[in-house]
Amino acid sequence: MRIILFLFFSVVIAVAGYFAYIKYLNPDTIDVTKVNEIKIFTSNQSELNIEVEQIRSISKQPKNIDQLEYYGWIPDWDMVSGFETLQNNTFIKNVSPFWFDLNEDGTLKTNLYTNWDDLIYYTQDNNINLIPTITSFDKDKLSSVLNSQENIDRFIEETIDYVVTYGYAGIDLDFELFYINDQKLFLEMLRTLKSRLAEHEKILQFSALAKWGDHISYSQSKATLDYKKMGEIVDQFIIQGYSYTIHSSDHIGAIGPIDWLEDVIRYAIKSGIPREKLILGIHTYAIDWPERAIEYDLTYYSESGLSFTPSESENGVAYYHNGIDKLFDNYEVTTKFIENWGEMMGEYDYGGVTRVVVWPNNESIQLRKQLAADYGIKGIAYWRLGDEGSLQL
Repeated sequence: MRIILFLFFSVVIAVAGYFAYIKYLNPDTIDVTKVNEIKIFTSNQSELNIEVEQIRSISKQPKNIDQLEYYGWIPDWDMVSGFETLQNNTFIKNVSPFWFDLNEDGTLKTNLYTNWDDLIYYTQDNNINLIPTITSFDKDKLSSVLNSQENIDRFIEETIDYVVTYGYAGIDLDFELFYINDQKLFLEMLRTLKSRLAEHEKILQFSALAKWGDHISYSQSKATLDYKKMGEIVDQFIIQGYSYTIHSSDHIGAIGPIDWLEDVIRYAIKSGIPREKLILGIHTYAIDWPERAIEYDLTYYSESGLSFTPSESENGVAYYHNGIDKLFDNYEVTTKFIENWGEMMGEYDYGGVTRVVVWPNNESIQLRKQLAADYGIKGIAYWRLGDEGSLQL
């Protein structure tokens, strides 16, 4: 027994001596007991604050404004005026008329101007990309399509048939209301549509609601929009950079403030959308409110997202820039330019009641062009073409 113990300890001492000798010869040898050491760091910053820092670290990639591409939507309720604007602004080389709405069985509902010959011939003769819009503002109808393979197939086949038959450059999807549970089905449908359009060398464009962070509690419609995955699928990704304050809000505020737009762009880039696919949608409309509190600060970075309380009094009224021209013709308006909004605000007396109107002027348009150029994105899209009056696009 003593012999066995002696041999055991001799072996242990020899092995220990060997490794000590190896360590002596190789002083850089790693002690494996430290390789898996875990260091824990703590931070008093919230996930949202950390993300904001990351978003605001996105660098600019400047290009000249004249390198931007220009897009515009024409709504079906004012197609003639929008067509006139297109003809008067020859730098706009991509146009999306509202020609279709999605039905619950996947078919496309047309309107009086669908496949309007005048617009088709004009775009063909002037080298303009005609990318008609399919709208969907009803999440129940969209869900009915997405949850039926038959309806999905019908939607895709009918879309492809219109695109090929009438020679569109592609198709634009303006889908704005979703159920979050339909996200996977929506992305699968988008991939299939993209694949079918690619077979005919046609463009898939998507017009998305604005987002500006992942750690914000959005409505399920915005939450469904996975910028990263969508950016991998579509050819052109337009962000609707407006509706920051809406007409039914209980306060007066910016419509599409320039400081917010910068973070919206930076978030999209951080999400992985290539700059060469990214287009900033900007507004040409005004909102005119009865007098109420004015919110000058931009408080969009909160975990609750952009929230507002519906007004208990009269809602604001939206109208286009020709309405601003008429306002100045008929009323004395006191105006000022709000720097962090990049928008105008004016007050006037309307039958003894003070009203406040917010709108973009020519400087507003130029600031948004410059912002797009500063970040090297693809271009600018106007909501909308038509009724601009003296506003210069």
